[in-house]
Amino acid sequence: FSDTPRDEIFRDIFVFHCCVGCRQSDLFTFTKSHIINGELHYVARKTKEGRPKTIKVPLNSTASKIVEKYRNHEGDALFPCMDSKYIYNRAIKRILKRAGLDRIVVVLNPKTRLPENRPLYEVASTHIARRTFIGNLYKKFKDQGMVSALSGHAPGSQAFARYREIDEEMRKIINGCYVDAKKIIKENRELLNLIAETLLEYETLTKEQRDYLVENGCMPDENKDNLESMS
Repeated sequence: FSDTPRDEIFRDIFVFHCCVGCRQSDLFTFTKSHIINGELHYVARKTKEGRPKTIKVPLNSTASKIVEKYRNHEGDALFPCMDSKYIYNRAIKRILKRAGLDRIVVVLNPKTRLPENRPLYEVASTHIARRTFIGNLYKKFKDQGMVSALSGHAPGSQAFARYREIDEEMRKIINGCYVDAKKIIKENRELLNLIAETLLEYETLTKEQRDYLVENGCMPDENKDNLESMS
């Protein structure tokens, strides 16, 4: 993002957001004073009028590096460019698109109330950062109490059911990719063995040599000299 410095800042804010899991409404209130001894301390705005509780989130190495990167920027805000939630949401879509996160997901059209297929980056918003944090935390520790303490959710919140569903969905995707990869290797075992044996003989293969092997399935003796001259 060196060619788009503002998007570089929004990318860093988004990654930090994924590391701390706060609500968007809290994210835009953070100042440098909210970082205390390597932790993010804040009172969630959603709970200020009910039972105020300070949420303390330890910063991992990634979040700490981002905080340090912007430590000397002008102003009290934790990061620059934290002046528009709408612009932040639009930036997230651009960032994910540029990162190639275009997996097709099924979403409900708010106007027609019908399901439709959309690229992930088109439907992404700030909430995806909170979901990422909570989903990863729950996946690793399976401790609702810990997740509640670090995310500001009420214990027993229905949100945990959604994150368990996300966990199961990701497991299905990973298992599906494993099955596909295993099938591809099995179907191309002979070709892989041929390439491996050829590499043992020649040590390296050029693109032309590899294409020849794939196309012909073998390396005839009469062509070996020509192929060796190509290396």
